[in-house]
Amino acid sequence: MTSHLSFDLDGTLIRDGGDKTVWNEAIPQAYAQKHGVSEHEAKQTVYAAFYRARAIENIDNFTSIPYWVDRLDLTDEAGGFIDQIANLATPYDDITHLHRLNQDHTLTLFTNSERDLMEAKLKRMPFNNFYQTISAPTDYNSNKRNTAAWQQYIDDRNASPHHNSHIGARPLGHVTRPKSVGLTAYLIDGDGETGDARTSL
Repeated sequence: MTSHLSFDLDGTLIRDGGDKTVWNEAIPQAYAQKHGVSEHEAKQTVYAAFYRARAIENIDNFTSIPYWVDRLDLTDEAGGFIDQIANLATPYDDITHLHRLNQDHTLTLFTNSERDLMEAKLKRMPFNNFYQTISAPTDYNSNKRNTAAWQQYIDDRNASPHHNSHIGARPLGHVTRPKSVGLTAYLIDGDGETGDARTSL
């Protein structure tokens, strides 16, 4: 029996519609207003910056709203974007099964969301009594796409990785990387259309 289960947050326990709305629409709109450009031009500029930060510059805290408010020189306060994401956060219906899992397993939340954003989202969840919540960029100064973040996670557990399993919705950061340090990992279909993990919670 698995003694320790860790879950990702976005796309795993809650739908990521709030994030998509803010990152894809609200932030570009704020950029357009601040810099006096069209929304189309703003999206091109902002999306290119997102891509550079994640794929080229390897910025670990690319999910940090304050980082982007500063980098894009936005007038809007970071807290407003965070509140907007949290208010749009919608938990999946089967999150209620976490109460049952909590009886036999130690449950941890391990996410790439910055801690302030993670905690705002958790307030919207019907289950948030995790044994521990970990924000990779805030607590480890890293990202779950990095093997080092998973190694630190195992070291902090002070337990064999074979007694730890992770469940998430993205192949690289939630399956490939945890498996590389010996964890069991399951890829969950966020919308429950193709995978079995979603219905087996």
